[in-house]
Amino acid sequence: MDYLPIFNQIKELKPRVRGLQFEKLLNKICEDQGILISDSYKTADNEQQIDGAIEVNSRIFLIEAKWEKKETLAASKLFSFLGKINSKIEGTLGVFISYNTLSDNVISAARNGLRQSCIIIHGKENIMDIVSQKVRLDEFIWFVFQQASLKNESSIDTKEFQVLPSSRKSKNVSRVNDGWDEISTHFLDKTSEENFHSVVEKFYSINQNYCEKTLNLFPFVHVGSLRIKKYDILVKKCLKSERENFKLEVLKFLKSKNWDEIARFSFLDSLKDEFEKISEEDKDVIISNIIATLEKNDGDYNKENYASEVVNFIYKELNQDELIKLANAYLMIYVDFHRKEKFLQKIIANKIFNESSIKNSDPFSILKDKIVERLRVEKNDEYLFENVSDEENSQTYKDNSIKRVLRKFSKILSSTDHYDDLAKEYDKL
Repeated sequence: MDYLPIFNQIKELKPRVRGLQFEKLLNKICEDQGILISDSYKTADNEQQIDGAIEVNSRIFLIEAKWEKKETLAASKLFSFLGKINSKIEGTLGVFISYNTLSDNVISAARNGLRQSCIIIHGKENIMDIVSQKVRLDEFIWFVFQQASLKNESSIDTKEFQVLPSSRKSKNVSRVNDGWDEISTHFLDKTSEENFHSVVEKFYSINQNYCEKTLNLFPFVHVGSLRIKKYDILVKKCLKSERENFKLEVLKFLKSKNWDEIARFSFLDSLKDEFEKISEEDKDVIISNIIATLEKNDGDYNKENYASEVVNFIYKELNQDELIKLANAYLMIYVDFHRKEKFLQKIIANKIFNESSIKNSDPFSILKDKIVERLRVEKNDEYLFENVSDEENSQTYKDNSIKRVLRKFSKILSSTDHYDDLAKEYDKL
């Protein structure tokens, strides 16, 4: 059965109805996979509402389905469900399924509870993989249960599960071997580069999601140089056999939460000239990811380089507003005299600030928030241990703070043109 059309209809419903229909769809998937014991019901004392119950490999799991806004996905919802599980006979487990992503704090709090009795499946990408049947729900639940038992990992991405060979998945469901088992097994083991090439040529199959699965192998690539070489073989096969499909998967990956990892691979730069007219919606997501990484960065040059690889990839598609956003994100890199010009993050910063739309604009107007933020830091530092009640001293501290900001941003500001602007902002702080 194709669940995707039903799911797309559910997405358009009002929140209260949407949550109920989402629950019914999950129960239908479980029923079709032969694991559903009961759909939604109330306990004998009529005090607890259970969204569904399943049996996987002789283990009973209660289901709780949620489709709520992030703001209302409080820890109390999960803890309430944990209470339902823990009130049942010992050995009863739970599966908490949320369309939207739970916070790390919520997951951590659940994991550190008195009794580990619940696994968590959450996030749009994971739910979509289940609804589109890229992942069997029964197999995935059992895999997460195993990882929770062994490693205390109660929440795992479906992408990690998909790349595993069948031997690592539940054996209680028969499946057709599409060749990926052979490829992924030989990728993970010590098969030589030459033999792996033969395996890929023999088992690669078009239109079997191999492009997506290849990109999802990235967590395993860094372990040993041999895997890097084998990964390169697999990518080249994707490009040769399904170039357009691979490009679509690259774009999808760039919008995912693991977007920055793709920048580690050389194929990204080789594909940049083939991407034209990226939708505004897609660009918004990609640029937001880049800016968030740069602004939250703790001095990790690798993260800056990964972000810069992606900027380089979409650069020819950027409009003036997007260049201004990125100029703000790259400002501190651009004005940093200690960074070497040969590194990518510095190259991209220079490239952005040399654009005519940026170069010919008043830097103070388009970078004001970032500059004033630095001015606030300087003012606070100046005043921290000083008595500024004296008007003359106060003016001196003000002048010193402004001069330090002008010196910091000397590549874009001048004392002649911008001292007064800074003085006005200083007085507002």
